[in-house]
Amino acid sequence: MRRSEGYEILPAELLALPNWVGFKIGRKEGGRLSKFPIDAKTGYDARSNDPSTWCDFETALEGVYEKHYADCLGIRLPNGIALLDFDKLADVRHDSLVDECVREAGCYADYTVSDRGLHVLFKTTELLPLTSYNEFFSTGILEIFCERFCVMTCDLHLDSKPAVADLTEFVRDRFPGLFEQKRDSVSYSLSTGTSLLSDDQLITKALASQTGRDFGLLKDGHYTIINPTWSPSHADFSYLCHLAFWTSGDMSQMDRLYRASSLYRKKWEVARYRNGTLNKALMVTRERYSGRR
Repeated sequence: MRRSEGYEILPAELLALPNWVGFKIGRKEGGRLSKFPIDAKTGYDARSNDPSTWCDFETALEGVYEKHYADCLGIRLPNGIALLDFDKLADVRHDSLVDECVREAGCYADYTVSDRGLHVLFKTTELLPLTSYNEFFSTGILEIFCERFCVMTCDLHLDSKPAVADLTEFVRDRFPGLFEQKRDSVSYSLSTGTSLLSDDQLITKALASQTGRDFGLLKDGHYTIINPTWSPSHADFSYLCHLAFWTSGDMSQMDRLYRASSLYRKKWEVARYRNGTLNKALMVTRERYSGRR
């Protein structure tokens, strides 16, 4: 979106926020897209937990389209505004289910950089998770995100509206599985599982595995090397997914190994966050280490 274009395509509530950034778009090995948030004031990296690296909309426009610090605009979603993310769709521009949802939602909706997904921004009165939940939708998946960076392509769906209405009940009614998983994620307590490895054996095996690089980076707290857009909560979740596999689902060992890692912080002592993150990792990591090759 350039200065010569009207701002009316974007929700006024978002335009008024000092949460804007730029995004550099590239490709990783294998052709996968990479998206790096950029401080539009300086051209350096932006961080989701550091408001000093965000700016107002006008400054972001200048940084992207005049100073060329980045390739496109982005925003750090504020508390109370969430992202409904349709992803990995075979033909997102001709998906009748997506079209129907956008029409019913009546909110801002744009196609993603990959052109295999679509974002719908909306208000919510529900305390949504900071990590994603997946529900199969058409040929792809559906995820919900909040309090994170979002690329704003301004490549609008035909039924996009310059609004962010409250869709809490709409999402709850249309995709109940998302909220059922959220309730499940905080309904358990820590319990002893059936780990086949001691702590030292587990770390040795995990580091020597095909995913050992990521495991080691997470354990040592260097998660931004894996994904510069991750918050500490994203890193916690990713590390615990690794641990869910290697511990064979032993929550006590997962808790102990997390505490011994460089990711550990005081937030872990909040029971709702700790138990919720442990259970979310167990829910999405179906495979377990069995001792067999």
